[in-house]
Amino acid sequence: MCALPPVAHGVNMSTRLEQLFDGYPPILSARELAEILGLNNKTVYEYLQNGDLPAYHIGSKWIIVRDEVLEHIQSTSNTPGESAPPGPRASAKRGIEAAQ
Repeated sequence: MCALPPVAHGVNMSTRLEQLFDGYPPILSARELAEILGLNNKTVYEYLQNGDLPAYHIGSKWIIVRDEVLEHIQSTSNTPGESAPPGPRASAKRGIEAAQ
């Protein structure tokens, strides 16, 4: 697993996540993805098969595009200001707050 230095003041999570992917080729193997994410190969294959991580399955091979995985992970951030535009859960939360 790649070790990152402590978070510096003013560095956002997206930048830190991008650092994990630095130095890896544009097309990743499942082993490389497991290394980046700190997971075992079996878990990565389960995520790929379930569609939890974006990839293309051709025959017995997985084509894993580094930037697509990075964007997907960034879009699922639970940190305010780091994720994609609000989805249904954020809209529901606003509705609850407005009702109070």
